Amino acid sequence: MKIARRQLKTLVLAFAMAGLTMGNEGCEEAKTRVLKLDVEVGRIAAQPIKLPSGETINFPYVANSLFYRSVMNSDHFVMMNPVPAPAPATLAAQSKLTAKVATGLASKGDGEISSHDEAVLSKYDFLKKLPATGTSSKGVNAKSVSQAATLAPLPICLYDLPQAQLKGEVVSFEATWGVGIGIGYGSNGSPIDSGKVAGSVQFKQSRLDIGLRSEDPLNHLLLAQAGGVSHESTVNLGIDFNAGLPIGLDLFFKTPLANVVMSAFDKALVTIIGDYKKMRSDNNSWDDVWESRVMYDPDIVDNDTYIAFRGGYRYGMKKKDTFNVTNMYYKWEKDPCTSALKYKITRTPTPVAEVEVVDVGDNVAVAKVTKYLIEQRIEPGAQVTVAKLYQPEQPKPKK
Repeated sequence: MKIARRQLKTLVLAFAMAGLTMGNEGCEEAKTRVLKLDVEVGRIAAQPIKLPSGETINFPYVANSLFYRSVMNSDHFVMMNPVPAPAPATLAAQSKLTAKVATGLASKGDGEISSHDEAVLSKYDFLKKLPATGTSSKGVNAKSVSQAATLAPLPICLYDLPQAQLKGEVVSFEATWGVGIGIGYGSNGSPIDSGKVAGSVQFKQSRLDIGLRSEDPLNHLLLAQAGGVSHESTVNLGIDFNAGLPIGLDLFFKTPLANVVMSAFDKALVTIIGDYKKMRSDNNSWDDVWESRVMYDPDIVDNDTYIAFRGGYRYGMKKKDTFNVTNMYYKWEKDPCTSALKYKITRTPTPVAEVEVVDVGDNVAVAKVTKYLIEQRIEPGAQVTVAKLYQPEQPKPKK
């Protein structure tokens, strides 16, 4: 089932207004500033649930909506927004794609481009020589297309592809009011026996088992996973299935069952975070996990003095944060973005340079090169990793 992003956002905001609050549990870094990793929310598979009244609940919609909100509340993940990028004609010149395909790739992402991002990039002349975003290739002469391709060699999909995609499955869900009697389905997909219902029932227990995974959107390789996560909770909820009134999605969105589902998702996200750190950090640090990529050719801006990359206020980024930049090599099957990515590797074991953030937009950051570590220019698509997050000095206590 395909869930529309705009529908999910609207529903999530409605939950917030209704006061259904649930924070992430058990994250040991809650008091330490960490950067949010750019992700896309993929599909959560689930089974429909049939009520004793005969009504069928679209539980896949419920699961996807509540997972979307859990990710929105996360202090380690941020859902990607589009950022200013070269015109579709640029991509057509680079990879010989049709204007139709190029336009589709350039517009990938949810929401509008931030005027704050445009202002930050324009301030440092990153957009000065690039064609306007969304410009049609119709009527563009060969010279201007060639110039655009020279100025922006980064494949267009790397502007609006996240670092990871989160997806998974609700393996089982049970909400019971007696031994073996309730609603939902088991791990084999079979529905739970609801028994004979006469009048109102009082839910007592609820349990949800899920599995989540994080994949690389370019090659769909597994990055981290949270398998077999369970959450069980005591529930105090009375429902009259024989009242003759449709219950619908309110059974989950306006009752404690919403917290049961979201608590399971929150647990799974914490497990994903732990698996990321286990796989990528020797120090159990999220700073070793987080990464981004350079998006604009620094050669057009003051001879490699400044770079721009994905990261901004939405990511928790601040001025004076420092990063390492390492050039990457992307190997595609055929044309960039429309064919599978065979692999991506760093070009050198040593970063090219150290940079310090000097300006922050909503979804982009501009950093100044403070030190070159090897004799190599920074290339678009280069990997950006955390060197040190700025921590202002705390005022000394008065004697």
